[in-house]
Amino acid sequence: MAGYRVVTVYLRGHGGSRTQWDDYSEHAVGQDVLALMTHLGRDKAIIIGNSFTAGAVMWAANDAPARVTGAVLIGPVLCNPPNGIPWYITVVLSVGLGGP
Repeated sequence: MAGYRVVTVYLRGHGGSRTQWDDYSEHAVGQDVLALMTHLGRDKAIIIGNSFTAGAVMWAANDAPARVTGAVLIGPVLCNPPNGIPWYITVVLSVGLGGP
């Protein structure tokens, strides 16, 4: 689509990235996404996350809501959601991720 740019990244420790990170959390990866946006000169973006990276998308949106104009979560696995989310979301996540 004209006027849009698509960028993909390697997660910490995957693909061409280095493997000696102190933090592999969703929050840290969300910070990586925001840093990449800055590096590319993008003030705002719609970001997409699949599985584990859906949590990274939510953290990026939590930390910089003015910069994340949209969040698309595909097959989300949110292990450590940000504080302040509605109580019912916490219940849904607990039931959905609680295991058998």
